[in-house]
Amino acid sequence: MIIYEITAAVQDNLVEKFENYMSGTHIQDVIDSGYFESAEFARILPGSYRIRYILNSRKDLEKYIESDADALRADFLKNFPDGVNIVREVLDVIKTW
Repeated sequence: MIIYEITAAVQDNLVEKFENYMSGTHIQDVIDSGYFESAEFARILPGSYRIRYILNSRKDLEKYIESDADALRADFLKNFPDGVNIVREVLDVIKTW
C-alpha cells in the first residue's frame, strides 16, 4: 500500500474557499481518476491541512502522475494561484494493524 500525502498551508482569507474546493471538487476528481482506493481530508490547525490518498501500488501512483496529475494540478492552480503552499510526500506502508 502507498500513501500519497499532501500538506497544505492556506492563507486565512482563502480557508473557506479551500475547504469547499477540496471537499466539493478536487478530492473527488482525484478519486475519479481511478487509481486511488480512498482519501482523507483533515484539518491540522486552522489554515493547515493534510490530504491522504491511498493506492495499492507505486505503479498506480506513477500512472496517475503520468496521465491525470498535470490537469488536476492546473485546475488547482487556476483556483489558488497564490496563498496555498503545498508539500507532497509518498509513503510506502510497511505494515498496518
